[in-house]
Amino acid sequence: MARKSIWKIAAIILGIFAAGILIYAAYLLFVKGVIETGTIVFLLLALLVLLLCFWIWQITSRIHPHVKKYYLTTISIEDVLNKVNKSESFPIELGGKPVEIQVVPERASDLAAAIIVAGEDREIDRSSTDEVITFAGHIAGFEETSEVRLTITPLMMGGYVLDGGNWWFIEPLKKFQMDAEQTDYMIYRTRDLQFKLSNKDDLVRHTMEQFDPYSLPGGSGYIGEPPLPPVDTSKHSVGPDIGIVMVADKEFYEGVKWTNTPWYIHQIKTLNEVNGLYKKNIGFRFLTKAWIMDPVSLTSSNGKVLLTQLITSVGKLWANLGLVSERMRTGTEVAHLTSGKDMDGKLLGIADFWTVGNSLGLGGVYSLSQQYIKQTLFGGADIFGNIPNLAYQDMMVMAHELGHSFNAVHEEAVEWCVTSFIICLDYERSLMWDTYYDDNKDWISDGKYRKGHDNRKRMINNAKHFRTYDLV
Repeated sequence: MARKSIWKIAAIILGIFAAGILIYAAYLLFVKGVIETGTIVFLLLALLVLLLCFWIWQITSRIHPHVKKYYLTTISIEDVLNKVNKSESFPIELGGKPVEIQVVPERASDLAAAIIVAGEDREIDRSSTDEVITFAGHIAGFEETSEVRLTITPLMMGGYVLDGGNWWFIEPLKKFQMDAEQTDYMIYRTRDLQFKLSNKDDLVRHTMEQFDPYSLPGGSGYIGEPPLPPVDTSKHSVGPDIGIVMVADKEFYEGVKWTNTPWYIHQIKTLNEVNGLYKKNIGFRFLTKAWIMDPVSLTSSNGKVLLTQLITSVGKLWANLGLVSERMRTGTEVAHLTSGKDMDGKLLGIADFWTVGNSLGLGGVYSLSQQYIKQTLFGGADIFGNIPNLAYQDMMVMAHELGHSFNAVHEEAVEWCVTSFIICLDYERSLMWDTYYDDNKDWISDGKYRKGHDNRKRMINNAKHFRTYDLV
């Protein structure tokens, strides 16, 4: 029997029992006039048990507290892969409407990208993979108005479909219901979500006083023996492909075990979705140079401390990416941690951010996002209120924090009114807005809605001209 059903039945039985006690205690107290401590205690306990039963019923009745409406469908991954491998389209139902999806492979990782697992005092395992499991495409017949980003493995499929004004996300139902079959999927639109998650304090700011790259701390870039061959860091520019190191902590690794899919597959899935957003807005995409799982160093649930631990971990297992020469040597420009921790202060993400004085922004290198994927007792939320993040939320937080690495700022994000009657009744917002709403868009501000608010320009300029400095 499904676990949710068991909990529902238990809540009903316990609720009936508690209601009986409540009625009897109320009868003694209010009808018979038996005013005794025991009667009052039984009355209060029965009331508390009834409230607990109602809470359990509410939790087990909803698939996710942020989802107002969703659709269930069955997808045969075997059939999908057969179609994709033959370059044929395959059907998916979006809101009950069948559409044909056409995709082609699009890498989100470098050839033979390293997979590194850390031990107590050293790297304990290194392997690599060049398998392409990420895809991009469109709805057949709607090439100009649709966009598709999917990750497809023999065990799992997930991603999004943009269909005009509808943004659909596809997720395994098993993430939200333990008893679901592997072929069961949940599909939802962002317009059918409802949440507001603040993340205003998501920067660790650093200020440098000097601008000449050859007079910055650490010189033009290297501590210890100089790299061979020598590099001219003054000509460093990145894009359209940007190297990234994806890092996972123990909690993220443990949290995705229920999927029977390697932890780095979940990272590359989210990164593929982020790539869709970045490619459309600024023409860039991220390519993973290495995946790192460090269960030893990444221990803090404090965002700022964890960011410092991330810098140490990447420096030990990959490179000191604060140094421009090391970024050039490894072809790796940024590092991002997906953390499965319940972060202090409900932090969603954080990034380092460098400026020269109080004016010129240089962006940063290191960032992290909280990605709680662990399957919970009831499937949708556990008894402590923790819930698995929606894929849409994971994608937007990662994209937002990586935006800071390329000098995007909250101050140049925009919101605009979409529904009004005398006053504005509904707003929509661009990616870098400091609060995540259910209707934040896959759009980076470009000065269209408010002159001078142009995060696209900031990010493109940073990639082309301002990655030449040591950020240490």
